[in-house]
Amino acid sequence: MGTDQTPEDEYGGRKMMGEKGRPKMTGWKKCILAAGVILAVLRPATVKAADEIYAAGAPDAWPLEYYKKGEYQGILPELLEEAAQAAGIKVSYVRPSKEDNRLALAENVQVDVIWSYGLTEEEMEQAGLVLGSPVLTFTEDGEKKEICPAYSKSMPRVSQELIEEQLGRLDRAQIEGRYLVYAKKGHEKGSLSYLYRYVIPGCLAAAVVVLLIMPFILAKRKRQIETLACLDDVTKKGNFAVWKKRYLECIQDGNREHFAVLYLYTGADIVSQIYGYDEGEAALRLISNICMDSIDQSAEAAARFNEFSFVFFVQYTSVDALKQRVQDMEDSLEEEFHRAGKRYFLELHVGIYRLTGADSDPLKTLQYSEIAMRYARKHYLPYVLYDEAVEQETISGYAMGHEAVHGLMHQEFIMYLQPIVDLKNGEICGAEALARWENPNRGLLGPEKFLRVMKKKQLVGKMNMEIYRQGCHFLIIPGLRPT
Repeated sequence: MGTDQTPEDEYGGRKMMGEKGRPKMTGWKKCILAAGVILAVLRPATVKAADEIYAAGAPDAWPLEYYKKGEYQGILPELLEEAAQAAGIKVSYVRPSKEDNRLALAENVQVDVIWSYGLTEEEMEQAGLVLGSPVLTFTEDGEKKEICPAYSKSMPRVSQELIEEQLGRLDRAQIEGRYLVYAKKGHEKGSLSYLYRYVIPGCLAAAVVVLLIMPFILAKRKRQIETLACLDDVTKKGNFAVWKKRYLECIQDGNREHFAVLYLYTGADIVSQIYGYDEGEAALRLISNICMDSIDQSAEAAARFNEFSFVFFVQYTSVDALKQRVQDMEDSLEEEFHRAGKRYFLELHVGIYRLTGADSDPLKTLQYSEIAMRYARKHYLPYVLYDEAVEQETISGYAMGHEAVHGLMHQEFIMYLQPIVDLKNGEICGAEALARWENPNRGLLGPEKFLRVMKKKQLVGKMNMEIYRQGCHFLIIPGLRPT
């Protein structure tokens, strides 16, 4: 062999050379090194458990777990403490927040163990928790539930196994008995203490506050009730009770002859029938605003009366001035409705009654002014002053109404036949039945004298039936039947 050849090993290959020309590890050395590694792996390792673990609790899960007097108390903290003490491990609970933050602390690996009470399996899995063996079993709302320790990623495996082992040694019957005893103890001491310390003093303080402020509340409520009782429900202004009170305050014996009572019929009932009740109320509110602007609030008053009418008492110096004032008020109403763009016209009629020295009853004066208003409506007048003529016609109308009822009962309404003649041959081909009233006091009256009264008293139907009865009787009388 030449000197330029590299030395070969005994197997005919090249010698393995390391760095700087040193030979590499030979096969027997590798075998020794591998055996050492295997022995090292097979040799049992000595792993030490944690000296202290951290836990997070539910602050208000009494009696299982709750925070009181700077520490966690309840059945679950006691069980965890007992198991950890038997395993030689110290348990430290972190201070709670106002809300249950167990999951957040476990997910951020700030605690090692929590209890699964009140948490779902999805929530614990998302937080990276590993469930241990069930420790406490109970029934809630008919459903069987289990409470287990849940370990975070920071919990050492050995510590977890030790705690699981000690928790598994606990007697389930003793745990359930401890639950009952603890609940009873908490009811007897904790609940009563809370009652004496907080509930009773709080109730006494509330009672004192109520007694102090109740007079003010009652006084305010009384004012509200009085205000509501004095307001008209449509116009939201003073109602008739306020009007009557003002009448008695303002009108005295010395000034009675200088006041007049007005009764205004607005015709808003017709507006309500045609355009709806809401539009009728809107018209009444508009009328109320105008009427209030037209009176002296210090010595006069106005109010809604009988749903679609208004009543006033006003001062006056002469009859002409009083009539002009009423006319101006009606003109203002028509102008305001025209300005508001209303599509209808109001049927305004005013009855005026001038007070005398003997008129002390407000209701009596209202009656007189209403009679004058009805006279104005009957004769299509804007306003009428109550006088003897109005009184006589009104009284006569009232009397005739009573006479009409009496007349129907005693067959005073009789049938008159007006013949119908055929112009071709001059023969009578029929007749029209007419109603006449043989009034014992007034004589024979035609429809123009009594028909209005009959309509007002709703007697037209009965009168027609009486005339129809007489016509049928006429047809069956022998010799009188038309041929």
